[in-house]
Amino acid sequence: YRAFRARWIANDPRSYGAIYRMLVATDLAKEYGNIACPTLLLAGTHDRLRPPALVEPIAQAIPGARFHALETGHFMAVQTPGLVADAINGFLAPLNL
Repeated sequence: YRAFRARWIANDPRSYGAIYRMLVATDLAKEYGNIACPTLLLAGTHDRLRPPALVEPIAQAIPGARFHALETGHFMAVQTPGLVADAINGFLAPLNL
C-alpha cells in the first residue's frame, strides 16, 4: 500500500487538475441505454468518491447490466484484489468467453 500511495503522491497535480476538470464536464448518461455488451459495475461500500448509491443507478440504466457492491474502498483493485477478481470472474464465467 505504501508504494501505491507514494506513486499517487508523486503525480503532477496540474495533470490531475486537468483530468478532473474534464471528468466533471463529462456526462455520458444519454449513452447508457446504447451499451449492448455484457456490463458489470462494481462499487465499494467504503468508497466516499463513488459510493454504491451513485453507481447502482448507472447499472440500472444500462440494459442487462449487473451491479455488485463490494466491502472495499475507492481503490478496490489495490485494496481488495481478491474480492475484485472474484466479482469479475463470477461475472465472466457464465458468458463462456
